[in-house]
Amino acid sequence: MGAIKSLGVHAIRMSSDLTHEFEREGKRRREKVPAAPGGRYVGLVVLFDIATLVPLAIMQDGYLQRMRVGATSALAARHLARPDSRIVGMIGTGWQAGAQLLALHERGDVADYRVYSTNPERCGASARSSASGSARRSGRWRRRGRRSKAPTSWRWPRTPTPR
Repeated sequence: MGAIKSLGVHAIRMSSDLTHEFEREGKRRREKVPAAPGGRYVGLVVLFDIATLVPLAIMQDGYLQRMRVGATSALAARHLARPDSRIVGMIGTGWQAGAQLLALHERGDVADYRVYSTNPERCGASARSSASGSARRSGRWRRRGRRSKAPTSWRWPRTPTPR
């Protein structure tokens, strides 16, 4: 993950991801399989003291990862979106989607969220569970995404983004 020299720390992320690759509607997909006991994922971040190499912390990575992605999206929207942006176009409905929606909602000036996913069930559930209650499912990214002034992606797709 990296080091912060001024703080004297270095972090390493470890993961035991098991993935399943398949095709849906002619497109290649990859999903992580929660194979750990209780249907969970296992990932750890170990924080070390650079000077002594002593471990300072061992943390579960899932929540940290989700919050990092949400914060990064909100920062990107703040600095890259047009100042008059009030509509957010979102592609994908994976686990980190909720954190991105929450972080963007904290801006306080988003009027509408338009959600697109290749999985209609997850897309509808994601829109219904949005923080603002105003997210709605978008059936076609081509038409909806172009109207969005602050598009974001909830996941890094294995295939190119729809045009």
